[in-house]
Amino acid sequence: MDTYEEILNAAIDHMERRVGLALDLLKRLQFSKSQGQHYAVTCLHSRSIHLAAGCASVAKARATPCIPIIVRSMWEADVDLDNLIANPQYSQNMYASFLAQKLHFSGAASPEKNNPFLLPVHKAIDLNKLMAEIRNELATLRKNGHQPLSVKARAEHVSREAEYDAIYGSLCLDAHNNLLSLEGDHVKHHPSGDYSISFYGDKMTPGAVADMLLAVGLLTISIEKTHKLLNTQDERLPALFQTWLQDRAILESEYQRIENDENANKALQAIGAKARLQPER
Repeated sequence: MDTYEEILNAAIDHMERRVGLALDLLKRLQFSKSQGQHYAVTCLHSRSIHLAAGCASVAKARATPCIPIIVRSMWEADVDLDNLIANPQYSQNMYASFLAQKLHFSGAASPEKNNPFLLPVHKAIDLNKLMAEIRNELATLRKNGHQPLSVKARAEHVSREAEYDAIYGSLCLDAHNNLLSLEGDHVKHHPSGDYSISFYGDKMTPGAVADMLLAVGLLTISIEKTHKLLNTQDERLPALFQTWLQDRAILESEYQRIENDENANKALQAIGAKARLQPER
C-alpha cells in the first residue's frame, strides 16, 4: 500500500467482513426479554453493528467528516456495554438517562419557549401531565439507586476515563465542528501562502484511516463481549480480537511508513525552498 487511500480501502474491507460476521453470529444469540441485562446487551450490540455498517458506507462515499461522529457513538455504546456486563441493573440507569432527556425535550416544546421546530408537540400532547409523569418515574428510579449518568461518569464507572479524555474528546472535536477540526479538514494551504477549500480531497483521508481502524476494533470487541456474556459457541470467536490486532498492526505499519515518507518529502521541499531564498554570492 502506497497511499492513505489504499489503507482506508483496506480498513473498509476489514469492517465489511466483520459486519458480515457480526450479523451471522447475531442469528445464534439466545436471550430472553425477561432478563434485562441480556436483552439490553443484545439491543446495544445490534446498534453497534448498524453504526459499523454506516461507518463503512460513509467511508466508501468519502463523506469522511461523518466518520468520527459515528465512531463516537460506537465508543459510547462500548462503554455502556461494559457497564451492562459489570452491573446487570445498569439498564435502569440507561432508562433514567432517556427519561431525563425526554423531560428536557418536553420542557423545550412548551408554548412559553416558542420554539418554531417544536410547535406541533404541545398541540398534540398534554405536556404538563407528561412532565409530571416523567418526574415521578425519575424519582422512583433515583430512590432505587438509578440515575442519569453523563458519558464521563459512565466511562469512570468502568475505569475508562483516560479513553474519555483522549479518544472520546478527540472524536468530539470533529463531531462538534470544532474550528481547528474544520480548518484541518477543509483548508488547504499552498507554498505561496495562499489557501483554498478542500472537499473530496486527500486531505481528510489520514484522519479517516485512524477513525476507521478504531471503528473496526470497537465492533470486534462488541462481538467478543456480547457473545462471551451470552455464551455463544463458535470456533471463530476465541481468536477474533487477536486476529484483528494482527490485521491492524499491518495497516498501522503501512500508515506510519507513508507518514514518514511524506514528512521526509516535506523536509526536502522546505530545504529546497530555503535554498532558493538564499541570496546569490
